[in-house]
Amino acid sequence: MSNFNTITETQALPQTGARSYLIAFIAFFTMIICMVGLAECSRITAGQLDFNNLLNAGKGVVFQLLLIAAAPVALFLLFQSLVRWVHTWDLSVTMRAVFLLVAAFAAYAAGAVLLPDAAQDGLALAVAGGLIIAVVFDFATARKQTDFGWTILAFLLFSAFSAAVLWTTNIENDRRERFVYAEALANPRDTAQAEPLFVQLQQTIQNDLQLPFLLKAWPIKPSADSVRNYLSKLVYEQKYLFRNYNLTIYAFDRGEEAPLLLDQFDSRSKVLQQWEQAQSIPGNENLRSGYAADGAYRYVLRTRINRMRDEGHTVEVFCFFTQAFPQASQIYSQVFENQEFKKLSKLLKYDFVLFNGERQVVEQGRLAAVSLNTNVNNGQTVASEVAGRSDAVSKSADGKMRAIVGHEAPGVLQPVYLFSILFAFATAFLLLIGILTRFLPFNITLLPSVKGSLGRRIHFSYLGLLAAGFIVVGVITYRHFSRTSLETVQHNAELRTEAALTYLRLSSANLVPGSDSVRSVLGPRLAEFAHSLNIDADLFDANGKMVHSTREDLRRIGVLPAIMAAKATDGGIEVMSKVENTSFPVRYLPVLNSLRTPVGYIGLPYRLNDSQVSPEVSEFIGILASIYVFLLLVAAVVTGLVSNTITKPLNAIADKIKDVELDDINQPLTYAGDPGDEISGLVNEYNRMVDKLEKSKVVLVKLERESAWRDMARQIAHDIKNPLTTMKLSMQQLERVANDPERAIAYMKKTTGRLIEQIDSLAQTASEFSMFASLDRTPRNPVVINDLVESVFDLFTEQKEVDLQLDLPAESYTVNADKNHLLRVLNNLVINAIQAIPSDRKGKVKVALERQGDFAVIRISDNGGGIPIEIRDRVFEPNFTTKTSGSGLGLAICKKIIEAHDGDIRFKTWDNEGTEFFVELPVV
Repeated sequence: MSNFNTITETQALPQTGARSYLIAFIAFFTMIICMVGLAECSRITAGQLDFNNLLNAGKGVVFQLLLIAAAPVALFLLFQSLVRWVHTWDLSVTMRAVFLLVAAFAAYAAGAVLLPDAAQDGLALAVAGGLIIAVVFDFATARKQTDFGWTILAFLLFSAFSAAVLWTTNIENDRRERFVYAEALANPRDTAQAEPLFVQLQQTIQNDLQLPFLLKAWPIKPSADSVRNYLSKLVYEQKYLFRNYNLTIYAFDRGEEAPLLLDQFDSRSKVLQQWEQAQSIPGNENLRSGYAADGAYRYVLRTRINRMRDEGHTVEVFCFFTQAFPQASQIYSQVFENQEFKKLSKLLKYDFVLFNGERQVVEQGRLAAVSLNTNVNNGQTVASEVAGRSDAVSKSADGKMRAIVGHEAPGVLQPVYLFSILFAFATAFLLLIGILTRFLPFNITLLPSVKGSLGRRIHFSYLGLLAAGFIVVGVITYRHFSRTSLETVQHNAELRTEAALTYLRLSSANLVPGSDSVRSVLGPRLAEFAHSLNIDADLFDANGKMVHSTREDLRRIGVLPAIMAAKATDGGIEVMSKVENTSFPVRYLPVLNSLRTPVGYIGLPYRLNDSQVSPEVSEFIGILASIYVFLLLVAAVVTGLVSNTITKPLNAIADKIKDVELDDINQPLTYAGDPGDEISGLVNEYNRMVDKLEKSKVVLVKLERESAWRDMARQIAHDIKNPLTTMKLSMQQLERVANDPERAIAYMKKTTGRLIEQIDSLAQTASEFSMFASLDRTPRNPVVINDLVESVFDLFTEQKEVDLQLDLPAESYTVNADKNHLLRVLNNLVINAIQAIPSDRKGKVKVALERQGDFAVIRISDNGGGIPIEIRDRVFEPNFTTKTSGSGLGLAICKKIIEAHDGDIRFKTWDNEGTEFFVELPVV
């Protein structure tokens, strides 16, 4: 059961030994190993979880969180069984503590051998958590605690343990990840990803069939744009290079200083100087790397191509690939999924900055000035945990590049938020499984029953209403903030579009539709605006044709749509656009000249995903959920106290009512609560009832005493009147024959005998009444009931008119009793059995003795006419008889004698078949 009811009814075995010790060790070892396994599952999940935005966890991570939250339910049931198993053996507290510690050391050793190195950092925490939970379960079992609060405590411990492991593992993973990312950025060479691709790209360029014809020099020089666009298409096939490197191309005829391509201004000597300054890549003489003028790291690929496939006309092509770091706000970077720089898949979730000497190469987010000034030696990485931030600072081996990667330090409420989620999930699992088990055929109960307890009904009704309210408020809050977040994104997109239009307004005043100046004038201005905000933007001419983009490389090779999706009006328009397999909304606005004529259009794509919630909203909802969980726990305690204050006086009243006796003095109740509430009124009414009962008891006792005296006087008068009448008639008759001496002497003898009989009858009546009044004060001695039954049977063996049978067991039974009183009971029952047999049938009376449990049972049966149904309830009443003579105390005396001996007398009867009396006496 979900409370500790299943582990309280333990039966200690009479002895302990090696088997019990082995069981204790196995049970405790299993418990701690389970906690180590839960810690390992939590460690794996922590590596995939974004603790800064838990609401944006993927489906796989959510599933793993649900498994971690469901684990406490299974472990709870398992641990109950294991601890109950231990407690079925008579092990002292000391022995259980010893085996618990031994199991903890063994579990630690097993984890150190079986777990990977990464998991061993938290091994001590896992073993300590398992040890604490095992102690709590053992303590609850030893104390026989059955309150549902112990279930909540167990779930709190499980959830706190999982949250602690997840959080500490996440902190360590985050630290390692920041160090790895900082080292990767500070060491600029891309040996694992880019350099092998450059080799493939060189082979592709040299084997290409169209490029030699594109580099022809007649009748005019080839365009730098056309060659660059063609090479960009070849690079685009290697999406990793296209995403993370910007391409610049230079081409020269062999031995000539002048550029081969139009719009190429650098001479051969200048380009060769940059080539010579770059460092050679071992194993590839045509690939070098170095730094650009702006400090960015770049690769230079040199290749020779035979123009028009003529070996006498060789063209030397230099391709400069400069590292680029797309910003999170740049939408077109989403086109390149799974092409992260150096496989740093989570780089965009961090703030980072890269320096070449004192020159800043790239920056994303905000970084603390303290981190910027952190001293670090060449080739080292250090942590900077100051100013509310967690950063890693790394410097390259040559000391030129310095990278800082980090984020704001997590708040103290985030682990509380995580704990709240796990506890809420675990409790939900318990409730769900508890409800389902009610429909299962086997007997298992996971939830406390509310039947028969007003306090539990009040308690759980309050908790149910609070939980339902919290869930509703939480769902509404989540939906509200999600909708608000999406609306904010849309509103910001509108503001950015309006700002871009305002930025272009002065430059577009004198433009006319269809002129090439739209591209040449507005293009650089729009690029300047977009660059300042790190966003993407597109420029279209008056016909809707894209003429410029912040990602010109994508536009030139045709990846971006060449035509805008729809013509925008003065108020703007928003449509969905798709690039490759990525869809996103685009906000369009027309660019107007001074005559209010559209000379072009701008389009700003932005990120809008219904499944995404900002970290701020996620944190707020997390705080709200934590408050809800803790309020629910507080409410559980408060409602428990409230229900207890309600039911405690009611239980006190029930106990008092149960103890009400007419022969005792009943005490009134005292109530410490509000004297004006309903319970106080109930207590007052109870006390008033007690007062009335005490007064009524005095009157009732007086009336019962008087009634008893009247009944007794009437019965005694009746029993005395008949013998006295007979004596009076006899004396009157003797008086009439007094004058005749002979007759008087003869009648005197007859009268004397008659008077003696009546006097004996009066004496018997007095004796019976005296015995009925003093049966409770008779002494008791050990009596072998077998001998007593046999002696009674022997008294009636001379009865010729009935067939008597005796059935005695071989075993003798002893009872504490007054032997004479028991003889009177048995004699009376046998006589009644004989007298109940009609004269028209042969009588059969059977006397038998047997044992039933702790009682010796004497059965006396006959084959008479049975007891009529209308008098069966009055058989044992005093003064009741169906005979024409007697006091009516026979069976009443029998019942009182047997009850005085802590036994019972009862009967079964069948019409015209007979009656069977049972006398039960406790065996010594």
